[in-house]
Amino acid sequence: GKKGEMILPVIGFDSIIATIALIFSALSLYHCKKSNSAIIEDSINTKIDNKDNQIRQRREKIKMLRLLPNVQEREEQIAIQIEFLECELQSLCNIFNVACGFYLDDKIDKKRFKREYLQEIIELVEADYNKGILTDKTAYSSLWTVYNKFKR
Repeated sequence: GKKGEMILPVIGFDSIIATIALIFSALSLYHCKKSNSAIIEDSINTKIDNKDNQIRQRREKIKMLRLLPNVQEREEQIAIQIEFLECELQSLCNIFNVACGFYLDDKIDKKRFKREYLQEIIELVEADYNKGILTDKTAYSSLWTVYNKFKR
C-alpha cells in the first residue's frame, strides 16, 4: 500500500464461523464435564444405597435366624449369612474406594462428596467389622487417602 497506510487483516466470514464454532465447542465440553460428573455421582449414590440396603437386609435376616429352634441349623444358616454379609461389606468398601478415586481425580464435586460421605467413610474405615477387609492399604489406597485427608 501507500506510505503511512495501515494494513488491516481482513476477517472473513469463515473466520467468524470458526470462532463461533470454537466457542460452542468449549461450552459443550464444559457442560459435558458437568454432566459426566453428575452421572458419576448418581451412579455412586445408587450403588452405595443399594449396597447399604443389602447389608441392612442381611443383618435383619441374621437376627431372624437367631430365632430358629434347631441349634445346628441355626448356626449353619447364620454362618452362611455372615459370609454373605462380609462379601457385601467388602463390596461396599470397593464402591467407596472407586468413589474416593473419582474424588481424588476431581471427577466429582468435592464439596458435595465430603458433605455426603465424610461421616460414612470415617465409620466404614473405623468399624471393627471392616478391619480384616481394609488391612490391604494398597488395594484400598484411594479410600485410605481420602480417609486420612478427612481426618486431618
